[in-house]
Amino acid sequence: THCISSAASDVYKRQVQDVTVVLDENGQAALKFVATNQDRSEADHQLVSAEVDGTRVNLGSTKTIGYNCSLVSDSKDGLDRIPEAKDACIQYVANSVENKDFAYGGNVPVKFNFDAGTVEVTATVSAPTVPSGEREMDFTR
Repeated sequence: THCISSAASDVYKRQVQDVTVVLDENGQAALKFVATNQDRSEADHQLVSAEVDGTRVNLGSTKTIGYNCSLVSDSKDGLDRIPEAKDACIQYVANSVENKDFAYGGNVPVKFNFDAGTVEVTATVSAPTVPSGEREMDFTR
């Protein structure tokens, strides 16, 4: 017989992808991620909270994530830069997290607490994304 632990089954129920701690030019931090409900029982789920290296993420208000629906979260500026789908099955939530000296290129533990379990991953800390064509750089140095 094949046995799946409750922690492993939670991963099958709610898939969390593209998890990155993003920093803006002022050092403000946010947690970028997509959580998709893939629970085969087709039950709805709720993201209760998230933590980056033990610090709670300010998620604002999240709604229930329906079966095969997604929660897309990033900083307000990050969400403003992506096209928003008209699909009611995708919710967009801006967030922030206190920057406790996150280092560009470093890795930090992230914990997602859902109504039916916890998903833990390691996230890379990303430098700010500079929009194309808005800065001139001197590559001669």
